Amino acid sequence: PELGPTRVTLAVHPNPFNPRATVAFALHQQAHVNLEVFDVSGRRVAMLAVGEFAAGNHTVTWEGRDQRGRAQSSGTYLMRLTAGTTTLTEKVVLVR
Repeated sequence: PELGPTRVTLAVHPNPFNPRATVAFALHQQAHVNLEVFDVSGRRVAMLAVGEFAAGNHTVTWEGRDQRGRAQSSGTYLMRLTAGTTTLTEKVVLVR
């Protein structure tokens, strides 16, 4: 049987942030999760989480750096959480 959309919530705080943002997400059921950071041009800056996550509350920290550890410039970034069949996006502003 086809399962419906995965119920999930996403919040980023503080926003704007410096030096780090906490990404909080809640899953109502176990799901495969991808949590990615994109710049406004659509380039993936960082992959913060990937894998199976249990139902419940989870937090991940983003230090404003890319996958290679390079500090990113001030600006707007998009946190994209995909959990099962559901995708949520939250804008976050990095202020250096």
